Amino acid sequence: MADADEYSSSSSSNWDPPADEGAGEGGAAMDMSQFEGHDRYADLEQKERELAGEQVLMIFALPDGGRASGSFPHGQTVQFVKIWLEENHGVDYERQTLKLDGQVLIDPLSLNDIPGFKTGGVENTVLVEA
Repeated sequence: MADADEYSSSSSSNWDPPADEGAGEGGAAMDMSQFEGHDRYADLEQKERELAGEQVLMIFALPDGGRASGSFPHGQTVQFVKIWLEENHGVDYERQTLKLDGQVLIDPLSLNDIPGFKTGGVENTVLVEA
């Protein structure tokens, strides 16, 4: 069995403290000039837009006979669109059925999973039943 003293010794001699923040190899400061004037967040937003895909313009025929329009990334889900309709036009999410050319749009699907949606500013008429 091991002695208690064997485990109680300090291990501070077994590790080196981390180098200063911003210091590169050998402790020298890193050249950050390549990042000056560079907007990381704009790059991230652009990347998100690229991943989400082109915009789908939807014209909604609402249950009350009214019309509404919205533009959504092609990679967005039907569920998101239904929540948007509830929040912006008061159509109860639980009662909604969305149809494109007679085809029921199922919540977990992305708009790009559904044949028939057109991008590039082309209007897609979606019937909203509640």
